[in-house]
Amino acid sequence: MKRITNILKHFVLLNLLLLSLSSFLFANHLANHHNIKVEHLSPEDGVSFSLVYSIFQDSKGFMWFGTLFGLCRYDGNQFTTYRYDPG
Repeated sequence: MKRITNILKHFVLLNLLLLSLSSFLFANHLANHHNIKVEHLSPEDGVSFSLVYSIFQDSKGFMWFGTLFGLCRYDGNQFTTYRYDPG
């Protein structure tokens, strides 16, 4: 009976070790595939607004900013501002 208990303990420990290792490897794999790029943009970069009401990224990768002055699109290099023209 003691031999069976010993075998079961080793089996459980081995499974826990393998589960821990696979969890670590999976988490590492996920971390490598979610690279986030953050940039600080200033007036020197063409930012003409200081208050942003909303931010959206479209399917083409453009960043859109809803501001007091209109809608601004950022393509990664420059801003284009679209203003409301009632006429």
